Amino acid sequence: MVICRSTKRNLILSLSKDELAGRVNCPHANEKPDVVPMNSFPNHPFWDFSLRVYGGDGVAPACLRLQEKHGVDVNVLLHCCWLAVSGRGALEREQVVDLNEGVADWHAEIVRGLRAVRKRLKEPVGGENRELALSLRQRVQKLEIDSEHIEQLMLAATTDKIPTTSASSDAHEAANANVAAYLGAIGAAPDAEDQAAITTVVSAATNNAPPASDNKVQPENSTKDQAMIGLVKRYFAGVDDEDFASVSATLAENCIFTVETHGVRLQGHAEIEGMLTRLWGNHAAVRHQDFVFVPAPGDGRIAVSFAVVNTHHDGSVTHKSNCNFFEFADGRFTRVAVYMAGENTLNAA
Repeated sequence: MVICRSTKRNLILSLSKDELAGRVNCPHANEKPDVVPMNSFPNHPFWDFSLRVYGGDGVAPACLRLQEKHGVDVNVLLHCCWLAVSGRGALEREQVVDLNEGVADWHAEIVRGLRAVRKRLKEPVGGENRELALSLRQRVQKLEIDSEHIEQLMLAATTDKIPTTSASSDAHEAANANVAAYLGAIGAAPDAEDQAAITTVVSAATNNAPPASDNKVQPENSTKDQAMIGLVKRYFAGVDDEDFASVSATLAENCIFTVETHGVRLQGHAEIEGMLTRLWGNHAAVRHQDFVFVPAPGDGRIAVSFAVVNTHHDGSVTHKSNCNFFEFADGRFTRVAVYMAGENTLNAA
C-alpha cells in the first residue's frame, strides 16, 4: 500500500520497488516514500517470548478461548506474563489498565479490523473471483500478523520504561496477578474452564508446567533449538486449528514444502495454503500429537517425529506416523520436508 505524503501518514507496507514505481499515482509520486519494510522490525525479546509461549502445548486454543469468550487481547495477555518473567513483577491494577488503554485503539481498529476482513474472505462474499479473493486474503493475513507485531512493539516500549526489581519474586505468582488485573480491567469473569486456560498460558510463560510425555527432546537444546521447537509447535497448532494466518507466521515467504515420500513440491504461502485448505476440507478434524524433537545443534535444522489422527466426515479415523524435517533461518522455516506413512493427505492439487 502506497500513501502520498500529503496524507501525512508514514507507514507503507509490503511493496517492492517495482510495485511502488508501478502503483504510485498521486501528485507526489516522484517524491521518495517513507517505507518501513516489514522484514526490518526491530528485535525485541518480548516478540521472541510470545512466539515461544504461543507454541507451547495447549496455549493457542487456550488463548483463542479467552479471546472469543471475553474479548481478550492475546498480545496484552502475553505482555502481562512477560512483565513477570522479565523481572518487572506484579504491577498495580492502574498500571495494567494504562498498558491496555495504550494499545486499545490500535487493536480495535487495526488488528481486529484486519482479522474481520481475513475471516470474512474465507467464505464467498458474492460474485467475486474466488482465486483473486483468496489471494487477497493471504495478503490480509500477512498484514494482520504485522499489525500484531507492531502492537507488541508498542507494549514493549512501555515495558522498557518499567524498572526491574532486585527483590526476589515468584514469576508465576506475579504473572497470575497481572493477568487477573487485566481481566478485571476489561470486565471478564472467568469460569472454571477459563481458569484452566489461564493456567495453561501462565504455566507455559513461566516454564512452570511439568514436562509432558509428548514433549521429549533429544539431545539437550540450546536457546536456538528451543526457539525452533516453539516454532514447530506453533506451526502444528495452526494446522490443527485450521488457521493459516498462524501457519504462515512460521514460514518464510518463499518456503519450500515437500512431501518426499509422494513426490510433492510446493513453494510460497499461496501454494502451501491451497494444500492445507484441501487437507482441511477433506477431513472433519486433523490432530498432531506425541512429538519427539531432534534438533541439529547450531545448524538451524530440526527433525520431528509425531502421530497424526485424521477424522473423516463420516466419523471414521485414520492414524498415521510421520516425520518432518524443518530448516530454520531468521525466525521462520525456509523448508519443510515431510515423510509420510500410507496414503498422501497433502496433495498438491
